[in-house]
Amino acid sequence: RILCSADPNTFDTLTLVSSKWYHASRSAFVYAHQLRQLGAPVQGHPTDDKLPELIERFNSEARRGLFEAYLKPKITEVQLICSSPSSAGALPGGDTFRFEFSAKGRYLLALSSSRIFVVFLAKEQVSVKREFKILKRPVTAAILDDGLALAVLSSNHVVTLYDLSGQKAKIMRTLPLENPPRTIALSPGAAVLAAAYDGGIEVYSLHSSALSTDRRAVNCDPVDSLTFSSDGLVLLGTTLHTRAPTTVIISAPFFSIDFPEDEGLSQMWTTQVLFPRSSRDNSHATLLPESFYHDDDENTWAFTFDRHFETFRAVRVDDLRNGHTYFAGPSDGKSVGPTVLPSPSVDGEMIAVGFGGKRVWIYGVPGELDLENKALVAGDGQRNSTGSVPSDAGAGAAGSGTMAGGSNSQQGVWAALSDRSRNVFVRGRQIGEIEGLAGLKFLKCGHGERLVAVASGGVGTFENGEGEDLIVDGGRVILFDFGKCPRYRGKTIITIEIGDGQQEHVETLTEEERDLETEVQMARRRTVTQRTRQNRQNALNQQNNDFPPVPRLPSLRNQGSMTALTLPRRPLSSTFSPGDEDISTFDEAVDVPYSQGEPRSSSALRNRPGNTLGAFGASRHQQALNNGGRLVGPDGRPILPQQQPRIGRQEEQWEEPPPAYTPRSDNDPP
Repeated sequence: RILCSADPNTFDTLTLVSSKWYHASRSAFVYAHQLRQLGAPVQGHPTDDKLPELIERFNSEARRGLFEAYLKPKITEVQLICSSPSSAGALPGGDTFRFEFSAKGRYLLALSSSRIFVVFLAKEQVSVKREFKILKRPVTAAILDDGLALAVLSSNHVVTLYDLSGQKAKIMRTLPLENPPRTIALSPGAAVLAAAYDGGIEVYSLHSSALSTDRRAVNCDPVDSLTFSSDGLVLLGTTLHTRAPTTVIISAPFFSIDFPEDEGLSQMWTTQVLFPRSSRDNSHATLLPESFYHDDDENTWAFTFDRHFETFRAVRVDDLRNGHTYFAGPSDGKSVGPTVLPSPSVDGEMIAVGFGGKRVWIYGVPGELDLENKALVAGDGQRNSTGSVPSDAGAGAAGSGTMAGGSNSQQGVWAALSDRSRNVFVRGRQIGEIEGLAGLKFLKCGHGERLVAVASGGVGTFENGEGEDLIVDGGRVILFDFGKCPRYRGKTIITIEIGDGQQEHVETLTEEERDLETEVQMARRRTVTQRTRQNRQNALNQQNNDFPPVPRLPSLRNQGSMTALTLPRRPLSSTFSPGDEDISTFDEAVDVPYSQGEPRSSSALRNRPGNTLGAFGASRHQQALNNGGRLVGPDGRPILPQQQPRIGRQEEQWEEPPPAYTPRSDNDPP
């Protein structure tokens, strides 16, 4: 009777109190009753043979609803300390690590100025699998989820692909990039490599028989991160700054030609025209995993941050502006934006987000995101309208969504959203704070579900045997191991010293040697490409700028004479020999309509198209001679003055023009 009267959140906690409560709750009727409170349909009469299915469904809804039993993870902080003098000696405060996750989070790359460490995260105990020494500073790197291929982008704009299947890393392919890249990404199986740069994304084929021309590029807004879908058919690019949000989605085009399995994906990406879909309203975007979708769901969903409403929401990939499920973030009187990419769980039921550079939040993702005009189920099992303004009440999400907490500063935003009856609001929960938060990743371990958070630095210094403080490189890896537990399990700190072969043998990543001529050619090509892009951007900016107002000409009506109007003088840009300090000026004339009684002025005749070069050249040459110099051309040779006919005001004598032409004229010829 107590188990049936309790709400689903309390019921889930009661099952963990003792073995008596656990065995008493193992009833198909009780679980069916709790599922109905959550709004999940239960067909037919519950029987004991359906108990495993009912328990699995209830656990899924409990994870989506962020019940209290799931919000007490075991926390383990792993401090990575590298005291290698080759890398720490370059900076006064040590060379902090930069981190890159594999696609599913099984491997983690820790990058310093001279080292690359491969950390394995899929076991209960974190371990360093390999240590590489690199000759050039790595800008970024990418590793496959099976750890068999590693791509390193060095500071000289060259991507080197290594084969890690053997005891020693071997070079598989080297790609010199024409544009300075911002980030890179490997597709599943290392079929293609994507590189993002300012103004576009380029995809390269990594097949063994691929040529240097097997690539495709698209023009789009710059992005900071690239991610392939699990099948490699969708490429998502997004920014990590809310002030200039951009999200770009590119899909590999399908065609009917059959290719071998090992080169089919590379052919799709590099043999046809790519068409990007872009949005300047979304940032911090990530794709929801395939396991999240139902059999009848034809849409692919992404989780993005909307700059207009300053909140996360779920949108369809084919239409980044369409989405009705909103996820409320923290609010302390002011808006707190995200700082890292969100990470969905393996099954897509939960998603982790980092706010303000230190706050770690998780959300429960509703089972159906394309909800319209449907009711919302709160944490206590009571139905509420999806159009109501979020309040601070409620413990968490359940069913298809929850009410989201908000402050007075967000009431206007939420009021605008609540006017639409089809919107769904989901509330998140904070599970911890990590200073210097740099990344989040969900992964599946043998003992359960794990959320990995990484942070640069934070290790500090330590004393050696002689009492001196040594500056060390460092980084932190924080593990959140989720599972049902009625109480908090505390926090454990582990220190791992790495570098100089303390964990694994140090391997040197060699690079392909190229001659000086090839390096110069690539540098020249990059310079030309950057200069062309900069000129194009300058031309566009000039077109977008407002032109200065054009002064109006005075009215010429009822005026006795029609004279040329003179504009302000403009200095001539000419090249003189040393010693010239003064540059002559001239008057620009605006021609008025020609009149028989008002001949052209001398300035108008000097500025006529056929006489401009000669008149200007003669005047400039005379000015140079008067100043004791000479006029020279671009090649340094002196320019001789051109003889021009004398131009007067033509007021001395008037000559009648010849008569009009006629086929037969009796007049005497002139």
